[in-house]
Amino acid sequence: MSEYAGIGTLFQRGDGASPEAFTTIAQVADISGPKLSASTYDTTTHDNTLSGYKDFIAGLKEAGEITLHLFVDATQATHKNASGGLISDFNGGAAHNYRIVPAGYSPALYWLFSALVTGLGEFKYPVDGVQDGMVTFKIKGKPSKMLEA
Repeated sequence: MSEYAGIGTLFQRGDGASPEAFTTIAQVADISGPKLSASTYDTTTHDNTLSGYKDFIAGLKEAGEITLHLFVDATQATHKNASGGLISDFNGGAAHNYRIVPAGYSPALYWLFSALVTGLGEFKYPVDGVQDGMVTFKIKGKPSKMLEA
């Protein structure tokens, strides 16, 4: 069984061009997600033959959210309120392509998805510590997990 450390994983933003180029978001500490889920519908009937258990069918699927813990630096182009920055993506309200490139795979394996920045916050400015914060992305549609060509 292979095991891979998370260090070196990249979170990147696409530029929307064709072919699309991706820029690594600076100073990301931790990445959580995606968390794929499906809704269910109860189809239990009076003549249920499942020995007293409910019956279900699958509904629509959802890719969930991605959360970034990052070390905040207002001078970083990928953080600020300018083209390509996370604050700009939040203020603009439009979806962009992002990808997560886990470390340790050759060829590179990655998650590719379209998402909206839906949360900026939990910013901390400690007396004895590093400025940090959280960014939340809501994934639109189905993410892809593929090998890079």
